[in-house]
Amino acid sequence: TNFSFLMPNSAGPCRFGVYTMLHKITLERLGWQERVRVWTPAAEGYFEGVPHGFAVLAFSGFVAMDLLLEALYDARPVERERGAAEAIFLRAQAELLAALEQAGKTTDLSIATALVQVASGRLFGCEGVLQRAARDLAAIKEDRALPTVLVVGEIYVRCDPFANDFVIDRLEERGIRVRFAPFTEWIEYCDHMNIVEGRRTAFADYFTNVVQRWIQDITWKAMAPLGWPERMTVPQALEAAKPWLRTKLEVESVLTLGGPLHEWQRGHIDGVVSVGPLECMPNKIAEAQFYHVAESEGLKSLTLALNGDPVDPEVLDNFAFEVWQDWQQRKGAAGLANPAQRPEQGRSLA
Repeated sequence: TNFSFLMPNSAGPCRFGVYTMLHKITLERLGWQERVRVWTPAAEGYFEGVPHGFAVLAFSGFVAMDLLLEALYDARPVERERGAAEAIFLRAQAELLAALEQAGKTTDLSIATALVQVASGRLFGCEGVLQRAARDLAAIKEDRALPTVLVVGEIYVRCDPFANDFVIDRLEERGIRVRFAPFTEWIEYCDHMNIVEGRRTAFADYFTNVVQRWIQDITWKAMAPLGWPERMTVPQALEAAKPWLRTKLEVESVLTLGGPLHEWQRGHIDGVVSVGPLECMPNKIAEAQFYHVAESEGLKSLTLALNGDPVDPEVLDNFAFEVWQDWQQRKGAAGLANPAQRPEQGRSLA
C-alpha cells in the first residue's frame, strides 16, 4: 500500500519551509521512502495537480475536522459529565474518517460527482457527521458562561498540541473556554490573495473559490445546535487588521492580528493567545501590534514563542487571571467564582 503525507511547503526561509525536508529524511531513515510520498503543495495552488473531485473531498474533510475540534473546545469546559465531550468527539472523528475513506474508495471523484455532493449538501457524509456531533455536544453542555480566548498564530504550532505544549488544555484548566483559528483559514487566505493579487484569474479559479466558500457555509450551518455566531471570513479578518498592518504583507501576521480583532469588536472573545516557533517573524510582527491594539481597543493578548520547552505556568496563570477580571467587570459578573486565581492568592493551577 502506498500513502501520501501532506506537508505544505513555504517560499520563505522560515522553519515551515524545512518541515518537508525533515519528514523526507525521517522517512528515508525508516526505509519508507518508497511507500510514503510527501505531498508538498505551494500556496499558489494547494490542490494543483490532483483530480477536482479529490480536492473537493479533501477540503470537505479538512473543514469538517476543524469544526469537530472547535465543537470539542466549545463543549468540554461546560460539560455536565467529565469526559462526555471527548467521547462524542472521538466517535464523530471515527465516523468522519470512515466516511471520507469510503468515499475515496468507492465514489467516482469526477468534478460532476463532487459538485452533486456539494449542491446536495451531503459532502460525502461530512454534513451528517457534523449535525449529529453538534446535536450530541449541545445536549451535554451546561448553561454556564465563561470567558473565551482565541488561539491563533503560526499554523503548524497552533494546530499541533504537542508543539504548543497543550496550551488549549492548560487554558481550560484555568476556567477559560478556547476557540482556535482553523487549519483551513490558511487555505482560504491563500485562495483569496491569489485572486486579489491576480496570480490566478482563470474562471476555474473563481469557481473553485465559490465551491470552497459553499462547503464552509454548509458545514458551519450543520453546527447550528451549538448556537455559534456567524462564521468569520478571511476578508473580514483582513479588513479588521487594516489599521495596523497592510494587506500586502502576505504572511500570517495579518490573520493572527485581524481575526482576534474582528471577533473582539463583536464581543465574541475576551482575549487572544498567539503561538509560534521561537523567533517566528510573522508572530513577532503580530506581537508588536498586539501591544498597540491593547492600548487602543482593550484586547488582552499573550504571545508564546515556543521551541520545545514547557510553557511557564505562571505566565498562563497571570494571563488567565487578567482575562477573568476583565470579563467579570465587563459582564457585571463580579460575584462569579474565578478559578484563575494567582498563586499568591492561595491557588495554583500549574
